[in-house]
Amino acid sequence: MSQLTIGRLSNKVRTDTRKSAYYQLKLLQVGCASCVKSIEAALKTIQGIEDFQVNFAARTVTITGTAEPQAAIKAIQAAGYNASLIEDEHQEEVSSDQAEMRHMRHLLYKALTAGVIGIALFVLSWLPWQPSLDSLTGQIIWGVLGLITLITIFYAGGHLYRGAWNAFWHHLATMDTLSPLVRVLRGFTLSLL
Repeated sequence: MSQLTIGRLSNKVRTDTRKSAYYQLKLLQVGCASCVKSIEAALKTIQGIEDFQVNFAARTVTITGTAEPQAAIKAIQAAGYNASLIEDEHQEEVSSDQAEMRHMRHLLYKALTAGVIGIALFVLSWLPWQPSLDSLTGQIIWGVLGLITLITIFYAGGHLYRGAWNAFWHHLATMDTLSPLVRVLRGFTLSLL
């Protein structure tokens, strides 16, 4: 029994005397100051973190303490965001810039696709030959146009809706929550007019 106690004490001494470590995490899916506030609140709950600093512009968090990086990543994930450990700062900066450029090109492509489809649907809705909703053919055509519109909305703005769902699921109020909510309410209101 005394050996077990000595083992526990020596283990405790080893964990208490660990030196503070310094590491950085790359933050993903962070889009506003409210996101940063949620991440800061999550990091404050971790024992072993002595200090941390979130850089919103660079989407990084610098952590000093005895807490393992995996514990910080799990806390950030529990708050509804993702993070990864930065192994090499220079390589991370280059790959981060490349990823940002790919992301921006993808968003531009989505916006252009939605714009072309939106303009086409707008022009079609004003043509005099459009079918009436009184006939089965008209109902099918307008149903297909509505389905195309819905698919376009979720294709072009899907990241906003996923962000809103994620924020709602974690009981947060972020710009990801507000933006889709306003769009849905505005669309519903305009459809009533």
